[in-house]
Order: sequence, then C-alpha cells, then structure tokens
Amino acid sequence: MRNADGTEMNFSGQGIERLRQEKEAFERSVGRPVHDFEWFSALYREMPFRNPAYHALFALLEGRRVPVLFHCSCGKDRTGIGAMLILLALGVSRADALADYMLTNVYRREIIERFLADKPAAERDLLLPVEGVSEPMGAGAIDEILRRYPSYEAYFADEFGLDAARLKALRDFYLE
Repeated sequence: MRNADGTEMNFSGQGIERLRQEKEAFERSVGRPVHDFEWFSALYREMPFRNPAYHALFALLEGRRVPVLFHCSCGKDRTGIGAMLILLALGVSRADALADYMLTNVYRREIIERFLADKPAAERDLLLPVEGVSEPMGAGAIDEILRRYPSYEAYFADEFGLDAARLKALRDFYLE
C-alpha cells in the first residue's frame, strides 16, 4: 500500500500519523468525511498498480524461485490481493480467485468473532476488514484492473511485462 506521494505506507507510530494525514487529504478530495472502510476501499483499488512488492513477487514466480513465502503485517490484505493476482495470472476465474481470498474469514473466524463481539450490529460489516477481509474491498481491487484494462492479460502485460508467451510459460510451469 502506498501513500499519495508514492512512498510505502508503514504502520509504526510515525506511520500511523502519516495515515491520519493521508485520510484527511482523501476526505478533502471527496469533499466530505468518510468511514475508514471507504478510504481503505479506495486504497485497495490502487494496490494492484505500480506496486514494487508485487513486481518482486512476480519476478520470483517467473524466475521459478519457489517455493516462495509472501506476507504482510497481518497476512490478509496486501497478501490476499497478491494471491488473487497470482491466481488471475494463472488463468483462474475472478469468482474462484475471490472465493479463495474470502477463505481468510473461514480460517480467522475465531479472531474475527472475538473482535466483533462487542461491536454494534450495524457496524460489523464495516469493521470486518480490521481482522478479516471484505468481499467488496477484494473485488474492488481486482475489478479496478478491468476498469483500466480490457482484460487481465492486458493488465499483466502492461504492469509486469507478462505478455501472452510469458503468461503461458507461468501457467505451463505452475499448473498441472
């Protein structure tokens, strides 16, 4: 995830202050206060683009430097979008990539339930992404690709240089 100036977000004490400033700037740009859900949804839509971590990940995959372990601080947000990108590059359908992403909520069910237990019912969907993942946020990230490009293949060619031949080579290596 990147700040508006392109620098990488961090979640240290200093980084949290920067996040607050970034959110305020976002609110000014849309002309109103926004819930964190809306702001993070906008950040998710930017995640697949010009992301050095994903470029490094795809370089490892294309170089067959596997197995590969990739993660982020919580292991569900940036990691989840990265996993969906891998699946899409391998030709998996949008529906299946998104279903795989949503498994986070199955495997983190106890953590999510503890976190949401004392939250008002009306806010639970908005707060779910704190400990789980939100289908609209995940879908928004990969749907933004098709808003900007005519196909996932066009995105992979432009973003990672993975033309049809290189995508085929990935698929030939990683799929049975």
